Amino acid sequence: MNALVKAEGISIRSNGLDQGQALVHDLSFHIERGEVLGIVGESGSGKSLSALALVGLLDQPLQATGVLRLKGQSFQLNNASSLARLRGSDIGMIFQDPRASLNPVRTIGAHFLETLRTHRSLDRSGCREEAIGLLEEVGIGDPDKRLLQFPHHLSGGTCQRVMIALALAARPKLLIADEPTTALDTTVQAQVLDLIDRLREEEGMAVLFISHDLAVIADISDRVLVMRHGQQVETLTNEALFSAPAEDYTRSLVNLALG
Repeated sequence: MNALVKAEGISIRSNGLDQGQALVHDLSFHIERGEVLGIVGESGSGKSLSALALVGLLDQPLQATGVLRLKGQSFQLNNASSLARLRGSDIGMIFQDPRASLNPVRTIGAHFLETLRTHRSLDRSGCREEAIGLLEEVGIGDPDKRLLQFPHHLSGGTCQRVMIALALAARPKLLIADEPTTALDTTVQAQVLDLIDRLREEEGMAVLFISHDLAVIADISDRVLVMRHGQQVETLTNEALFSAPAEDYTRSLVNLALG
């Protein structure tokens, strides 16, 4: 197996008053090029913590151990500085609330200028040209106008498309999408899922897609990793998720989703 991304032995503990309690215990998975791995589980199962551990963004006093293997290199999850170099370059990220991820006093163009100068070493003219292309790529019309606008001028769906475009700016090998459609209405949710799926296929990215919504996970994922209480319950194909889950907990999630 020649996976593009491997995570091995992710464990997360607190160094605070409740130190010793494992919030995530020995989680491992792989993602092939162009594959979407969905992680599903109820709130508090450790889904988002695991994603944050991969990019060194856990808040203190949380600490992670384990290894991320990407582009033929190994990165220790307890080395935040080495993981920081991957953020925005080899790993792109989109989160649940796009407006919370965008600086409200900076234009959309300023966001692209910072990202592209940092990760692509482009001059101002090159940044503008690339930003327009990225906005067009994610289906945003009138990109010249959008670059001059502030986040509050845009709808939630358009803000999420902007975040996807920013995440793609460095052509990452791995895209982490953490509840990216939860705050969107059903129509916009479907559009964002279609966009991620299309870009995954066109760019050959590995995608780690996190959601508590089994229907959303089933719509976009090739394989599904089920989590509960910080541990991996099972990993199975999208088809097997509904037809042949091995674990009682997975079956309960499926039954709940089917009503």
